[in-house]
Amino acid sequence: MGFQVLLLQVQPVEGAITSVDAVMVRSEVRQPEKQTSTAHAAAAAYEQALAALKAGDPNTAVEKLQHVVELAADVAEPHAFLAQALLEQGENAAAAAEAERALDPMSPRSAPA
Repeated sequence: MGFQVLLLQVQPVEGAITSVDAVMVRSEVRQPEKQTSTAHAAAAAYEQALAALKAGDPNTAVEKLQHVVELAADVAEPHAFLAQALLEQGENAAAAAEAERALDPMSPRSAPA
């Protein structure tokens, strides 16, 4: 199995959350078209989630970020923003679990139940 890594570039916008160029995606190298579309889908969902958070829409942010963490579970930032969105929804236990995943997304203890 090989890996494709796309860098995550986050740039502040007026001190708020940000614009994103791409998300790191771990996947098999055998299907380059699928990797590219997966990376683009993850990046688009991540950018939509951040826009939703900035607009005060945690429901949309949670939906989009859950999709991102499915595609890029080993990237910390989506977990951190998902924790923030869940906290804004009042989902404290789920937010705490995501915050732990953000600290160490590759740790077995932070794997989803």
